[in-house]
Amino acid sequence: MTAVWRLNLVVLLVFALATVITVYVMLVQASRDIEREVSASVDATLRLLSPPRRAVLDALEASPLRHVHLEILPAGTAAPVAPPLPGLISPEVGAGFRTHSLPLDQHSVVHIVPEPADEWDEVLESVKFVLLLFGVTALLSCSAIWLAVSRGLRPVQDILAALREVGLRHFDARLGRYAVPEINTIAEKFNGMAAQLQRSDRENTLLMDALLTLTERERTHLARELHDDLGQYLTGIRSQAYVLATGCDDSGREAAQRLIAHCGDMQSGFRRLINELHPVVLEIAGLEDALRQLLENSSATRHRQVRIGFESPTPDFDLEAQAHVYRIVQEALTNVDKHAQAATEVSLQSTRTSAGQWQLCLSDNGHSAAAAGHNSGGIGIRSMRERARLIGAQLTTEQDRHGFRVRLIWPKEENDGNVSGGG
Repeated sequence: MTAVWRLNLVVLLVFALATVITVYVMLVQASRDIEREVSASVDATLRLLSPPRRAVLDALEASPLRHVHLEILPAGTAAPVAPPLPGLISPEVGAGFRTHSLPLDQHSVVHIVPEPADEWDEVLESVKFVLLLFGVTALLSCSAIWLAVSRGLRPVQDILAALREVGLRHFDARLGRYAVPEINTIAEKFNGMAAQLQRSDRENTLLMDALLTLTERERTHLARELHDDLGQYLTGIRSQAYVLATGCDDSGREAAQRLIAHCGDMQSGFRRLINELHPVVLEIAGLEDALRQLLENSSATRHRQVRIGFESPTPDFDLEAQAHVYRIVQEALTNVDKHAQAATEVSLQSTRTSAGQWQLCLSDNGHSAAAAGHNSGGIGIRSMRERARLIGAQLTTEQDRHGFRVRLIWPKEENDGNVSGGG
């Protein structure tokens, strides 16, 4: 229940209590008024008819009487009973109401019967008016409270909306100006905080961009150094081992063959390391073939089944963007190796969303509780998201009983983080 409804409920309860108390006081006062008015009318009528005279009776019957009525009945007839009072009136009030009988002549009797109905009708009219007045007042009060509180809560709702935007890392959210000075102070402090967060986020973004760019550049440089220097040394050692193998005896030839085999193993390891440091296949074959080779190599070492489907061709990324996509998939595969225990299948699918965006999805069928580490927000996931942001894409992760999925969606949908306000 909202604050407006709670406040209106309290107001309605107060009005209801006030109405009950007021009606009760009115009924208590009405008891006294009815007793006083009816008794006075009966006493006045008795004084006029003491003794009863036909002329006076005719005059009284011709004029409207309040609170009493006269009945002339034959002598010996039972006297009429005064009508009972409503149950809401105190029963002590009607205890003294009785019919007064006066002999008119030898054959008839005049009966003075109390009649409180007129006074009771007036009491009912007053009660109805009070109920109507309280009802209209309560309705107007609740309406005024609703308008005032709704207007007063509007800045709070704007602040909550702005905080939600900041929680979603939309640091461009800002609050407007309001009529309440205290709210304006809060809005200014919030806008200052959001601006500072935006500057810090921009600086962190620039720093992360520089770090990723520098890391990729260092990887490329290291890969080239390994290829040009150590690779050449290994080739030279292997060539000299071949020469030694041809000019040695059997024992020397066997040692040379072992040296040649070791050089071959080292060259294979160097090629694998160089490819991880800098995927040369991107420059030669393109992104799709590089991703296929990456998954096939992963499946060969982990003995997992791989399903690859490029239903939609990859966008025309430049080489740097292709490297980021490649690193995202590479990091996702690393997470599969670390966290997705019992994963026997990995799938990579390239499709289009209903909005026409390109989507790359890598999924596994791991069912272990350790798979929750995929989405723990560690360095791997954060670096993947930063790489996705660098190419203008959005990276999402999903975990359920069927496994874990990493989705890369390009281009990213832009959300407006501005929150306007006023009052």
